[in-house]
Amino acid sequence: MKAQDYLNFHGVKFASLSDRIKVIKAMEDYKNQISVLFPVDSIFDDFLREWNKTRREHGLKSPIRILGSKAENQIKELYRRGYKLSDIILGFKRALSSDNHRKSNFKYLTPEFITRVDKFNIYCHEESKPNNDQGDYEYQPE
Repeated sequence: MKAQDYLNFHGVKFASLSDRIKVIKAMEDYKNQISVLFPVDSIFDDFLREWNKTRREHGLKSPIRILGSKAENQIKELYRRGYKLSDIILGFKRALSSDNHRKSNFKYLTPEFITRVDKFNIYCHEESKPNNDQGDYEYQPE
């Protein structure tokens, strides 16, 4: 959607025509900067290539060929927050070793799931945790 159409759709009013032109120009400049900083096609192509490579390495079949718009938007958001493709794949690898995903045969481990900011933070920043029967930390008196 063009900036002018967006403003018309939302009924944004300006005091003068020059103010409207300035805002439209600023919106278009921002849109152009984002597309230069984050070339969309290469981001998603690289993501799919690395995702499928990691799946093959862990013995999973059926590669993913198309990303949904939700996953694409979440990946863009992670890039805006300063994360790289290697960070996303690291989170995916850690999720592959999770007991919960193994029990469900990786049914729910999708690009849409792992690129959610809350889930991404869990798996990407996960430290090695003690592994006992209950999955909890053992009590250690001080």
